[in-house]
Formats: sequence, C-alpha cells, structure tokens
Amino acid sequence: MSLSAIGIISALNECVTLFQWAKSAISSLHSRWSGSQEQNLQDRVLQLESGLQCLRDTLPAMYSLINKAEWRSHDDGVASLLPNLKDAVSEAEDLLDEFRWYEKKVQMEGNASQFPFIDFFDTVIPGSFNKLNDVQLRLNHLSRTIDTMGLHGVTHRFDKLVRPETTSLPNETKMFGRDKELKQRALSNLVTNKRLLIVLDDMWDDALKENEQCWKRFIAPFRSVQEGSAMLVTTRCPKVTEGVRTMEPVILEGLRDDVFWNFFKSCIFGSENSDNDPELERIGRSILPKLKGSPLAAKTLGRMLSMDLQASHWNFILESELWELRQEPTDILPALRLSYMYLPFYLKQCFAFCAVYPKDYRFEKACLAEIWAAEGFVEPQGGVPIQNIGCQYFEELVARSFFQKVNGGYVIHDLLHDMAQMVSEHHCFILRNKSDFDKIPQNVRHLYVLPSSDFDDSNLLGLCKYTKLRTLICKKSLGRKASFVLDHWCTKLPRMRVISCASVDELPESIGNWKHLRYLEICRAGLLMKRLPSTLCWLYHLQILYAKKCKLENLPDDFGKLTSLQKFESDGLTYYAGGQMTFDLEKCEEGKRISLIKKLNQFRGHLKIANGGLLSCFELKSISSPMISQGINLNEIPAVGIFLSLADITIDGCRNISSLEQFLCSDYVPAIKKIRIEHCEMLASVPTEKFGEFHFLEELAPLEHSRSLMLYHFGCVRNCQPLMTS
Repeated sequence: MSLSAIGIISALNECVTLFQWAKSAISSLHSRWSGSQEQNLQDRVLQLESGLQCLRDTLPAMYSLINKAEWRSHDDGVASLLPNLKDAVSEAEDLLDEFRWYEKKVQMEGNASQFPFIDFFDTVIPGSFNKLNDVQLRLNHLSRTIDTMGLHGVTHRFDKLVRPETTSLPNETKMFGRDKELKQRALSNLVTNKRLLIVLDDMWDDALKENEQCWKRFIAPFRSVQEGSAMLVTTRCPKVTEGVRTMEPVILEGLRDDVFWNFFKSCIFGSENSDNDPELERIGRSILPKLKGSPLAAKTLGRMLSMDLQASHWNFILESELWELRQEPTDILPALRLSYMYLPFYLKQCFAFCAVYPKDYRFEKACLAEIWAAEGFVEPQGGVPIQNIGCQYFEELVARSFFQKVNGGYVIHDLLHDMAQMVSEHHCFILRNKSDFDKIPQNVRHLYVLPSSDFDDSNLLGLCKYTKLRTLICKKSLGRKASFVLDHWCTKLPRMRVISCASVDELPESIGNWKHLRYLEICRAGLLMKRLPSTLCWLYHLQILYAKKCKLENLPDDFGKLTSLQKFESDGLTYYAGGQMTFDLEKCEEGKRISLIKKLNQFRGHLKIANGGLLSCFELKSISSPMISQGINLNEIPAVGIFLSLADITIDGCRNISSLEQFLCSDYVPAIKKIRIEHCEMLASVPTEKFGEFHFLEELAPLEHSRSLMLYHFGCVRNCQPLMTS
C-alpha cells in the first residue's frame, strides 16, 4: 500500500475538522440562505463527507488490485485495463488530497465570514460532488470488469503460486502434493550418493525469509549427495550472495565487444560468418552499444532484425528505444520485468517513477527521496521524517541492484531503464525535441523536458492540455516569457506535486493554484528573483522549496503558515524543519536583514547567524532563537531589549567578547532553556550566580576554547551523574 492509501486516507480522517467547521459555518451564515437552502446545504455536506469516506474505504482494495493486475499484464485485456485503473486511482488520490488542503486552510485561516470560505460552499462543494461521482463510477466499473477476468484471485506471493504437481518424484501417490516432510525425504532418497550439478537461476531474497529457514529447508535433502557435486546460483541480489555463498562470488559483466558482435551476428543470421551487407553491418554495430553486452538482449534484437533484412527496418530498430519494441515473453525486458514484479508495491512505484529521468542520469539519494515523498510514494512510519524513509527505500533498491553506485551518485543500468520505461509508458515521458510533443501520452503524469534548441515557449505552453500532470522537471530555460509560461502552467495544471524549472526570474501570483504542490525547485534562477509571491503561502502541502541561486530580500508575511515545509534553501539561507536554520549575513544586504530575520522567527528550530560580526545590536533584538557564529567584530552582546520567546542561544566564534554580564539577565531572557558558548577566546568569566534566576534553564553546554575562563558563584549542584576527568 502506498502513502496514498495510508497518508492521504488517514489525512481524510483529520478532515473531520473541516466538515465540522462547514456545518458550523452554514449555521453562522444562515442570513445568506433561506431555511430550505440551509437545510439542503447541510444535507449536501453530509453526503459529501459520506462519499469521501466511501472513497477512502475503496482505495486500499484498488491498490491491491493494481498490484495483482501487474502480474497479469502479459494478458492483452489486463494490459489495456491497467492504465485506466491507475488513472482512476490517481483521480481519487487528488480529490482526497484537495480536501486535505482545505482542512489545512481552515486551520490556518478559519473564519467563516471570509470570502474564500463562502466560495467553499458556492463552488467547491457542487464541483466536488461531480468529481466524486465520476471517480467512484469509474472505480466501480473497473472493479466489475476485473471480476470477469478473475484478477481478484491472483496472488503475487512466490511461494503461493499455483503450479502443476510434480511427477518426477517416486511414490507420488503417497504425497498428495502437500506433505513437505515426505517430499524432502523422497528427494533425499533420490539424490543420495549421486554426483549432481544443481543450477538455481535468478534467485531472489525471498528464499532467505524466516531468518534463512526457507533456504535451510530447501538445501537439507542435498546434504547426502556425492562429493564433487556443485550448486550454481545466479542472482542480482547481493543479499542472496551473502546468504548462500561458500566461496567468493563471480561478478558477471557483459560480453567483450568482439565476442559480443560475433554472438549478435549468429543470433541474426544463424552464423557469425555470414556474408553480411556492409550497410546492415554498419547499422548492426550501431545497435550493439544499447545492448550492454547482454546475450539475452542480443537474442531479443537479433530475432527482430532477422525478420526483415532491409536497411529501413534495421534503422527503425536502431532509432527506437528497446522498450518501444514488441517483445516475446522470453525476451530481455519481460525477463527483467520479473525482477520488478517481485518488488514490494511501495518500491515498484518508486522505481517505475525513475523512468521519467533520461538514461545515465546521476541520481542523488536524498534528492530522489524528497521527490518520492512529494509524489506520495513513501509510507509514514510514526515520527520518522518521511524523507529519511525515502532514503531507506533507495537503499533497498540499491541492495537489489536496481541502482548502481558510481562516482558522484547512482545510475540505473540502461536495460533496467528500458524496463522501467516499459512499465511506465502511459505515465512517464521524456521530451527531447520538438517531434516528441506528438508522442506524449494523453494521461501522462510525469514529464521531463531536456534542454533543446528546436522548440520554444509556444511548445511549452502546449503542455497545458495535459491536465493530469503531477511532475514537471523542465531543464530547458523558459526564456524571456518564463513568467508567462509559468503562469499558464499554474492555471492549467492544477494537480502538480513536483515542479523544477530552470532560469525563472519571478514566480507568478497564480502559483497559489497548486494546492497539491509539495516540491518546488527553481534552478539557475537569475539575480532578478528578489521576492516570493504572497500566494506561495497558500501552498499548505509544500514540503521542499529550493531557490538556491535567489538572493531573496524578504519573505511573504504569511510564510510561517507553510506548516508542512521541511526544507527551504536560498542564497544565504538554509532551513530544516525542527532543526537548524542558517542565515549568512554576508549574503544579505544590510538594509534587508531585519525583515528577513523577523520572518524567520515564525519557524520552529534553531537559527544560526553566520558571519555574526556583521550583526548590529538592533538586528540582534529581532531574533528569537539565535546562534551567533563568527562574530569576530562584536565586542559584547548587550541587553538590547526583552526576548520573551528566546529559549535557546549559541554564541560561537565571537572571539572579542569578554563579558556576558548585560545579556545573561533573567529580566531580558526570562524563557532561556539552553546556553552554549564556544570558541570565545577572550571570554574571561560567565556570571553563573545569575543562573538561579533562570527558572527554565536546562542546559549549559561545554564552554570550549575560552582562555582562562572562570566560573564563579556557581552554588550547589545536586543529583549529578558521577563526573569524570581526563
């Protein structure tokens, strides 16, 4: 089950607040409606709440059905049904997520007299009824169709697959196909004192479940074989290698180019010594690199090429992606697809999504984990940060060899990338040039735009017709009309969850339309972007905001309403939810610091002021939880006012400070809980006699690298753990 089945569905439970508010608001605004209209509206709100609850109850079964249908996707009927099923489920997810957005909006702005909430009754409720009815009808129709195909009984468990009973063992009439002990005894009798070569091909880690007990039961009958017997295991899973090996493993690479070319020719012509047409040989050698030395890939394309020895047919194969070519069940991509099928459902979603990236793309674990979380592929696990769980998913895929570690990141093997594109062909697409615009799937969900010179802004505006887009990664500069293009995307593509754009100098006010947005990245932004629009604060789902090249002069007044925000980076400013925020004064104009500092006070966490020597006393007064770093020009920290909310301060690297007498006073910092002082070489003393006045003080961190520091009037310290000296 995905986040959509857990996170969004559980979030719907939280929408109880929204519907309670709606019922209350109807009563408080009764003057807008007649008595019958008010009752009718109350009834519709109840019906909508009930309908969404029904949809919530339907979704988990739909996720299970998708998983089962993928096992039967070799069946043409199921293959045609699967994209429709995924599309209907995505529609349901978006509808539930939209109401989660309204729930957050009520929490942030709840006031029944405000126009946006009046609009909720006049527009949102009627429109939502239509959406709800449509998606529920689609899901019901698809479920009934699936019933006729017998998919509800399909299982994807390897050890539960229905197979013909064996007829190779003796005394089969006494076994009834069920008794494991009898089977093992019969197998042991059959192989005792015989010299065998046992081959286990493409073994997966499900054989090691139950703490490897399954594997131990499997090999038990073979312990009585004759000396000199051998068992050969091939696997793509390092965990299997470690679990079953009795010697150093042999790492299999692709065939060498010369050997591979001869093998490829024999797959096409039946003999590597055939007298080939020079033009066909040239095309064949051009095809070779995409096969990566894989014999099965050579057999797959060799069969396709042998069907027609015309150069036009061979060029078609050359110019096509491997995943676009129709394949037999025994060909390379169906074989690789089996490894995908054995993935847990949550990993299937994550890997299939990677088809939106071009081949040889260098993945960064943390970045991809953030995007997976934004897409809804990551299941919450208590209080663990969801991006951390995404990183665990990534490591699982690395362990299963779906990613390969290279210098500077990770890559997906070309053949695995082809397989990912095969399973995602209806929902992921890469735009390379102008001719690709005609090939975009109608229901595309994830789109990657490569930088290309042969299409322009008008072509990018054409993407607005793909209204189901959730992901748009645009590496092409949007040019002079960047704001115009982005404004149209914000208006016409309402389901966006992940957006990454290059060279944008301004975000339009219409960005507030992206209710579902969770990940926003502005790449290579120009120096003109100095501000963020106020409507950005309507993005209550926003988790990640990257504007690394933007020198922001201010933040919107309601920036603190972005309660889902986990990470925010701009030039000179880095924020992590619940952790530390770093603000580099050197990268901010002096006149702009105060407004930024005041906005940063809205966030939970710890504020680190880098290059604190540039900090004025007036600016210091604006900070609620500072870490003053590298304050080499600051000779003292005076009492510049009362810090009612200051709970945590770190003074680090302020080498000229000799006294904290004025600042460490309970009248000025009454709520202080933690004091850390580090690398203040001139600090001679700390007024510890005042600490008794700090009723909330919990921590006084080690006072490191301070010259001749003296603690005086420290008083009596009780109930300490045994102290140690070094």
